[in-house]
Amino acid sequence: MRPRPQVPGHPKRPGQSQLHRVTLNPGIARSSSAMPSSVTLLPPKLPIFAPEATRATYNSFMRKTGKPSLAFWATILVVTIPLLYVLSFSVACWLVDCSTLPAWETARVYRPLIRGANCDFWPIAIPLRRYGELLLPASHLTPNDSNVVDVMDMLLNFDDVATKHRRSPG
Repeated sequence: MRPRPQVPGHPKRPGQSQLHRVTLNPGIARSSSAMPSSVTLLPPKLPIFAPEATRATYNSFMRKTGKPSLAFWATILVVTIPLLYVLSFSVACWLVDCSTLPAWETARVYRPLIRGANCDFWPIAIPLRRYGELLLPASHLTPNDSNVVDVMDMLLNFDDVATKHRRSPG
């Protein structure tokens, strides 16, 4: 039996055997005399798929202490805060509809989304309006009825008119 040749770049570690012997049970009758009493199995050589670029990218966020760096947490905040703002729009519309949140302050906080839901550019307006109406009961979504998004838009229009009136001389 020949031992498995060494692969260049992969030295044999101490205590690592290259060959394993498995002895067959001698009580089993063999049908042919060609069957050996012991079979040599080679250990599997599995490649480790961990590219250096992946480890380098991971290590760029880590300090020697193993904690993520300040730049990592700043990136997380820059990504998650706008995402949570947009995701909470539907919940805020539902809470205004239930009279849990005041409509005036909620309209001011969500001004960009409400203006987008009521703009004339339909690829933006329709998805924003439907997302704002997502949690509202079906009875509130009749075509002739004004819903929460429309009410908050009217409040914002009133605020704009009042602000212009206050700024005008006279």
